[in-house]
Amino acid sequence: MAIKTPVEVFHGGHGKNTRHGHFHSSRKHFIQSLTYWRQSMREITGSWEDDESRVRYMKSLFAIADQDGTKKIKFEELNDILAFFAKEGFDPSSFAFNIPAEATPDDIVRAVMDEYDYGRTGYLTEEEFMALTDTVLKEYQLHQDYAGIINRTIGPYNMTRTLGYGTMGIVKFATHKETGKAVAIKVIRRANNYVDEVMIDAEIEAHETITGHPYIVSFVEALETDSHVFFIMELCGGGSVLDHILHTPFTEAITRFYLRQVAEGLVHMHECGVAHRDLRLENVLLDNEGNVKICDFGHALIFNDGWDAFTSQTRAGSLFSQAPEQIGRNPCSGRAVDVWSLGVVMHCLLLNRRPFVEEGMDQMRQLKAIANAELSLPEDINPDAADLLRQLLAKDPKARPTVSEALEHPWFDGPVHKPAIAFTELDMTDIPGHTWDEDIAGTWKTMLDVLGTFPLDISTPPEPLCDMHVRLVHRENGVHLGLTFMPDEEGDMTFGFYLWRGECWQFQRVSKRIITNFLDWVMKNGNRES
Repeated sequence: MAIKTPVEVFHGGHGKNTRHGHFHSSRKHFIQSLTYWRQSMREITGSWEDDESRVRYMKSLFAIADQDGTKKIKFEELNDILAFFAKEGFDPSSFAFNIPAEATPDDIVRAVMDEYDYGRTGYLTEEEFMALTDTVLKEYQLHQDYAGIINRTIGPYNMTRTLGYGTMGIVKFATHKETGKAVAIKVIRRANNYVDEVMIDAEIEAHETITGHPYIVSFVEALETDSHVFFIMELCGGGSVLDHILHTPFTEAITRFYLRQVAEGLVHMHECGVAHRDLRLENVLLDNEGNVKICDFGHALIFNDGWDAFTSQTRAGSLFSQAPEQIGRNPCSGRAVDVWSLGVVMHCLLLNRRPFVEEGMDQMRQLKAIANAELSLPEDINPDAADLLRQLLAKDPKARPTVSEALEHPWFDGPVHKPAIAFTELDMTDIPGHTWDEDIAGTWKTMLDVLGTFPLDISTPPEPLCDMHVRLVHRENGVHLGLTFMPDEEGDMTFGFYLWRGECWQFQRVSKRIITNFLDWVMKNGNRES
């Protein structure tokens, strides 16, 4: 929703005569502190990749927001902060997911509070508030680097919502003005220096060289202005593999399905003379059918005649995908680095954690652990999986197999399961303490009530579909989904959500939030009376 001004939309501050006034000497002090914080954000935006600087500025905003000094950000304090953000040109409703278009200012504050109040305490702790602040800093970065990009036209494409962002740029959803075809557009701000221009040219060349493979994001074209470069690419509706594994750990059969596709994509790249050098879960996308699409070739290396050696004083790729030889600043093989990264991906998918590093390690200890490459695996892991991991994550790059050789490993001969990412279900028998088969109509009525709290258009399909079946259209992101309530193969009543049209990652987000809200209602209220 559009935010006009803080005066028109959000309540004014609560000043020195309220219960918040004794911490700051005046309302003026609060505004001055926020103004100084904003100015410092604009001046040092480029240093936010430094974790210490980022945390310091996040903590400083918490100290400003905590007007009564209780270390708890309550409703009124959050309202003041959101009013400030609105004045800065941000839409506070973008900081929470489930906000209907007709939401009041209080509704927005409550929704943001609910989004980040993980402990359900009615206030935000410092840790919870810093999660919100992290989103704010990213918004500041985007507004500074990509001013004028939001909701604009480039060539024949109309760009609308932001799909994601990272250190190299943002990714926008766009449609072709004539055909209506949906695409993703990666937008990179030009830095006006030779090194960055060379990297952009290399990314375009690498992506053009390898496009057309079923497990690599298709490249359409590149457009540019004096200030930005626009990569037009295939839209991958399933989101990233990381998005899915954060919600549900993968089985070995699912891991095998995804890893084979990633490996086959790498084989194609290497045969075309391209090494990725930044393969990680965030750069492995899925289409609506759940197939892998490798993306982001900003660190790609183009090599000829099999010569893929490289040296650099700056690391290519992110810390957790670094191979030991990269950390030591030694000569590296692009293909051997990709094999290592494939091993990291396999470890994350199979064991739901990164290899070598542990919680609580600072960056220096993490680098040392990766450089030492002393792999520790659980005793109950599949022996074939353990053997393949040790080969892929060998400290000596010469001891690693090629990707083609890795695909011949016996582990890949095991069972394979392709997940149905366009379908989500909730088996009512999985909810302890509740009997649903005795009140089917009441349970369905409860779900309809929950659906009514979302920005959804709800319609009943024509016969012969059963009565407990609706079609839903999310008004904000345009995803179309169906919902049924019927017995599964075992006869248990089950809610089933399925994608009708739109992106799978939006479908997953909507359906899982509906399920969460439904379960919250159930736990608070129990069964509905018939």
